[in-house]
Amino acid sequence: MSQPLAEPAHLPPASGQQVRSHAAELVQVAVRHGITAQAFASPGRLRGHVADDRDLSGMFEIQRAAADLPGAEGTVYPDGALRHQHASPDLVTITSL
Repeated sequence: MSQPLAEPAHLPPASGQQVRSHAAELVQVAVRHGITAQAFASPGRLRGHVADDRDLSGMFEIQRAAADLPGAEGTVYPDGALRHQHASPDLVTITSL
């Protein structure tokens, strides 16, 4: 009989302090995946620019790195999300890493 897969433990959202303390590592991972201009938006939310020759898969890699390094959860949004009329204000007013 097969067993259902266990859900991964949910981590708290990454704070600005956690993200900044690991900024160099996060930027390094992001650049490898064609993501530049990374910034902290709010707890658990980062924003970055995806190079034109890259797809959004790099966003998932940097999200994984954001969770691995500070031990907290983070979602990375492409700066293209700002074109949406209902873009969250925290994605607009950001703090660069």
